[in-house]
Amino acid sequence: FDLKHGRGAIVDIEFIVQYSLLRWAHEHPELARWTDNVRQLETLQSEHLLREENAERLTEAYKSYREFLHRLNLQQEPGRAELDAFSLQRELVVTTWEEIFLPMLAHTPGPDTDL
Repeated sequence: FDLKHGRGAIVDIEFIVQYSLLRWAHEHPELARWTDNVRQLETLQSEHLLREENAERLTEAYKSYREFLHRLNLQQEPGRAELDAFSLQRELVVTTWEEIFLPMLAHTPGPDTDL
């Protein structure tokens, strides 16, 4: 499992956060206050833009991945873990990603659809 780029990994969490900031910052300026993902997730939750359970799960997964990745970096090891090492966290990230993006994808016009 690639901790940075694998399905349900760090990049997926960062994408959820970045998308959310771009989507709602104009209505919720507090979102632009912080530059780190953890506080941005906290703010998304406190502004009621992300369910508390999702914000907490994403935060915990993010912290777990980063901590493990830092340990690997200190040992000069690649940023990979056994596939089952973070299975619960990966599942939670993927589920949250799907809750946010699948409804949009279902309504996105395809190349053969008139706009």
